[in-house]
Amino acid sequence: MKLFLWCRTTLMVVAGTVVCVMALDWGHAWWVERRYAAWESGIERDDDGVRANFAPWTLGSGDRALLFIHGFAGSPDLFKAWGTYFADRNYTCHAIRLPGFGVPVAAAANVTAEEWRATIHEAVQQLRSSHDEVWIVAHSLGATLALQVAVAEPGLVDGLCLMAPLLEISAQRSPLLAPGTWFKLGRRIMRRTTFVESMLPVDAHDPQLASVVVRDRFIPWAIYDSLFEVLADLPPAADLAHLPIWVALADSDEIIDNAAAQAWFTELPQVNKVLITTDTAGHVLPQDTGWEELREAMKQFMAMIDP
Repeated sequence: MKLFLWCRTTLMVVAGTVVCVMALDWGHAWWVERRYAAWESGIERDDDGVRANFAPWTLGSGDRALLFIHGFAGSPDLFKAWGTYFADRNYTCHAIRLPGFGVPVAAAANVTAEEWRATIHEAVQQLRSSHDEVWIVAHSLGATLALQVAVAEPGLVDGLCLMAPLLEISAQRSPLLAPGTWFKLGRRIMRRTTFVESMLPVDAHDPQLASVVVRDRFIPWAIYDSLFEVLADLPPAADLAHLPIWVALADSDEIIDNAAAQAWFTELPQVNKVLITTDTAGHVLPQDTGWEELREAMKQFMAMIDP
């Protein structure tokens, strides 16, 4: 009799848990779809469905080329002031939009990490065809992708300038479990949900950036899948020995794991490497307080390197 009661209680608990999880999944899907529809109604898009400020741009026509790559959920607009500055100093500056960002969630539902890398590779090749010197300037996820592209084809780029490279995700907002573990749990529980709303505030010291930074708010699961695929395929530091590398980190970055980035930089075997840390900015280094000083430091580093 006791065994029967125990089994019945166990079944009831399991059944109740399954019903609660299914209700949570359906409820979340309904809630996020309504919020997305309301948000989308106020978004301006071009004929291809790309949001304003997410379109690629090119400035300048100098002999040297800089390829700018934004980060996760970001846009080419992140580096517009940098492009204007370097275009006036005899650089050709080109910023790309990584696939899956700046478009409706349905259009981003099947984006892969390989598409991101292929987009970067194609952009570098185009610049290389008409320029003797090509550098990549990248932020966050874009910086990590730049590392992978540079390793895949040595000689493709002449140097890397990386701001807040996303090598590991900070655990500051992940209690008890690692960010990747929370992601896997969410994917298993929310089966009806195809995209989620990012509730993270802009990590910046400049309070005005919250209304200035252009980024996506609703992210398909596929984009997160690709993100964690990229993080699982980081190239060994030794494979980058042929490249000069300039890195900038924010002391109080809440998005990336600074300790992991610093450890990775220490492992880099090349002589031509520089690490700059700042306490005046958060994760959005290209636009946050002190970005002009970072820009000058990067310019000086590139000037020291013979093409």
